Amino acid sequence: MNNIAIIGAGGHTRSSLPLLKSNVTNTNFKIYDESYQNNNEIILEVCLYGKIEDVPLDNPVFLSIGDNLQREILFKRFRQQLIEKNMFHKHSLIENSVEFGVCNQVYANVFINSSVVIEDNNIINTAVVIEHEVKIGSHNHISIGSVLCGRVVIGNRCFIGASSTIIDKVEICDNVTIGAGSVVLKNITEAGTYVGSPARKIK
Repeated sequence: MNNIAIIGAGGHTRSSLPLLKSNVTNTNFKIYDESYQNNNEIILEVCLYGKIEDVPLDNPVFLSIGDNLQREILFKRFRQQLIEKNMFHKHSLIENSVEFGVCNQVYANVFINSSVVIEDNNIINTAVVIEHEVKIGSHNHISIGSVLCGRVVIGNRCFIGASSTIIDKVEICDNVTIGAGSVVLKNITEAGTYVGSPARKIK
């Protein structure tokens, strides 16, 4: 690879760029984002090079977007150019029986236990614990310090807030946001935002 186009210049890029660099070597990186204003902005020694529409058609693409919906849209738009390799931090611990789709990002001090299935384009952030037989769909963001107990099922486009706990065998449908520090004790079958201990829907 000569150049990798990194899409996204927001806060998540400060985490994902070191992860990408540790997994892909001997290449050059350029960042593309709608915030581009031709002002020579540099993010962690990588130049903000242009807007998303400027991404060359022959460049491999890495998505550095924290927002689930936006990341899903870009995943579909750039599907043929995406680097499908899953990116793992060297200090993550993943059992051999875990199954991954493509384009997942797994950060430092994550533990993923046996027989877990994780589909496509997910962010598993720092110090997350995912216990045995959990199933995670696509385009989710599991925030720092969250715990998914055994046999939990997470749908698509869910955001699990920092330090949340999902109790054993709980199933969460698509398009759910769990507020930071929440404890989910029962199935969630309706999209929306849930907070508290036990978690309750607020909108």
